[in-house]
Amino acid sequence: YLIEIKESLKEHYNIIPNSFFRHAQEINCADYGVPQTRKRIFVVGYRKGIFSFPEKTHISRSYVTVGEALGESVIQSNKDSKFLTPSQINYIRSYEEKCELRTTRDLHMHIPARTVTTRNVIGATADMLRIKLPDGRKRMLTLREAARLQSFPDWFDFEGSESSVAEQIGNAIPPLLAYHLA
Repeated sequence: YLIEIKESLKEHYNIIPNSFFRHAQEINCADYGVPQTRKRIFVVGYRKGIFSFPEKTHISRSYVTVGEALGESVIQSNKDSKFLTPSQINYIRSYEEKCELRTTRDLHMHIPARTVTTRNVIGATADMLRIKLPDGRKRMLTLREAARLQSFPDWFDFEGSESSVAEQIGNAIPPLLAYHLA
């Protein structure tokens, strides 16, 4: 899928007027301290001066992990916890077997998360971000946990319904990445 996007960008790269300099680069959010491996292509057009993407602040062995971002509370449950039902667990297991996944799509505390999207934050799908608790139960992320994986500070308040907040979180450029790029 990423290859298709790169090819499409090459075709449309000249949309930026010739009076602008153009620079494009694939960026992995984890390289800038965001606890997820979200890769995106950034295209910058500028008129004067010199532009370069910022130096990476993290390398793969120093990436911020799910466990570091979410802390000890991640292996606990609270009033906001939504546990997976047996039918959801069976569906996920079937999906993972058909896809011949080497590892489950549960969040792993020792590495960054997969890309956080609206769908995998709130959707009850095989792709959802979920946590396996020490007692074996699995639960969905809370919206606050998803926001932390996007690098939103805990003091940031979202407005709207649960689905609206999930959309705001999932569609956002991680604030920590925006800080480094700005």
